Amino acid sequence: MEKGYFFTGFPGFICNQLIREVLKRNQLKGVIYVLVSLTLGKWFLSIKPIRRYLGVEKEALDYFTWMGKFDNTLAANDLKGSGIRCPDFKEGIRPMTAFYLKQKDNPNYQIRIL
Repeated sequence: MEKGYFFTGFPGFICNQLIREVLKRNQLKGVIYVLVSLTLGKWFLSIKPIRRYLGVEKEALDYFTWMGKFDNTLAANDLKGSGIRCPDFKEGIRPMTAFYLKQKDNPNYQIRIL
């Protein structure tokens, strides 16, 4: 039987650290960053026109407090010796932000803001 894996999460990182890493590398030039409290952010995103303007659903803020844990032990064992490795998140920042900047106005890559 074949196995399929979906890798998610970034070992050793939490959302705040990921955002700091992106900001540190200055990948999103020309973007204005405003740091607000989670409570204030949830309040702002409870207003539909603000959600639509920013292109963000209020549930996105849940990633800042979610304490999920991922275990890739089986996948790592299965991939051992194959030459396949999962890159560190830091290695993916540049291509991910390049994709985002290229596609940020493409409606095929946007969620419908309710």
